[in-house]
This record gives sequence, structure tokens and C-alpha cells, in this order.
Amino acid sequence: MKRVNTILIFQIVVLSACHETPRSEPDTKPKNCSVLIQKADEFREMDLPLETIKFLEEAKKNGCTNSRLHINLGDAYFKTEQVEKAVHEFESAKAYDPSLALIYSNLGISYSALDKNGLATNNFLKAIDFEPDNAENY
Repeated sequence: MKRVNTILIFQIVVLSACHETPRSEPDTKPKNCSVLIQKADEFREMDLPLETIKFLEEAKKNGCTNSRLHINLGDAYFKTEQVEKAVHEFESAKAYDPSLALIYSNLGISYSALDKNGLATNNFLKAIDFEPDNAENY
């Protein structure tokens, strides 16, 4: 019995040594989504869209996506006159919350800036459909 215990202990030690990660490997864990988004929100509140973009893009790379992230990123791109990218982000936001009027309002504004008036009108009308009480804002 003592020999069996010794063999088992030896196997455990050998197996755990085989699974140990070398200390020299870089940390491959994604950065914390909430930290990245919080930092982006701080820059957004200071009206610093380039910094906002940096942190929200990093959050996206780490798989942290939702409608709010895409809306805020679209807004930052719009403020830096990257309207095509803004449209892409607002369109992406629809996948997460297709009934949010703000998304369609932002798309209307963006398409209008690109002189795509038909698309702008369609999106403004969708915004009104979802929030008829705020029609005067669209």
C-alpha cells in the first residue's frame, strides 16, 4: 500500500509540473471589459472622441459588445468626421437592441451627413415609430 501511495504522489507531482505555465509567457487574458468601457465613458464625458474610440475599440477586440458600446463608438466616430464608421457602429447596435429609437435617430443624422437622404428619412421614421412621443426630436 505504501508503494501505491508513493507512486500516486509521484504521478501527481509530475503531472502538475507538466501543466505549469512558464513564467516568461505574456499574459494573454483579455483586459477587463468594464474597466475599458469605464475609461471610454470618462473620455466621452470630457468630449475627447479620439480617446473614447481607442478604449471602445479595445473593448470590442476583447469581445465586450452591446448596443451601448456601438452607439458610443458611433457617436465618437461621427464627432471625428468618420461618418462611414459611425454608420457601421450604429448598424451594429441594431443587432443588440433593434427597437431603440436612438439608434435610428443617429443613423438618420449620419446618413443625412453622407447625403443619403432616403436612408436618413427611413431611419428617422423608424425612430418615430419606436418613440412617437419624441417625434419633434427627429
